Amino acid sequence: MNGNDKRKILEDPNKRTDEVVNAPAFMFRMLLNKLGIGTREYDAHMKTYLDRVSTSKDPITLASDRGNLNKALLADKISWKTFMKGIEMLGALQVKFTTEVMLGDKRIVKVETDPIPIRKPTVSLLVAKPLNLEEHPVDEEEDVI
Repeated sequence: MNGNDKRKILEDPNKRTDEVVNAPAFMFRMLLNKLGIGTREYDAHMKTYLDRVSTSKDPITLASDRGNLNKALLADKISWKTFMKGIEMLGALQVKFTTEVMLGDKRIVKVETDPIPIRKPTVSLLVAKPLNLEEHPVDEEEDVI
């Protein structure tokens, strides 16, 4: 993925969700969309994340890490592990999953997790500030894939 591909996704009004092929990729792009994350915000979150988690401060290594993570996060198909890295990169403190399925007999079963912490409480919040959702209002409509 090059910078133009990243920019096309991040500046697209729908984050090119019509191009993704699995649920984690769709959910990550929808999250970017709902939070109003464009190229500038995405790059700022990426820098903060890499400054916090990277074991190297070498500019070449950091650029390689950034490129690899960008490629993984903005691919049309991503793993759940990559999705969780993306959630952490955005500065989330915790995540809660809700799954709703309709069975063949039309019964709907819904399960949800307790909140799952993303970062250890020992990590200073000043190091990686979470998103201010008041600045990025979350749309109340449900989005489904």
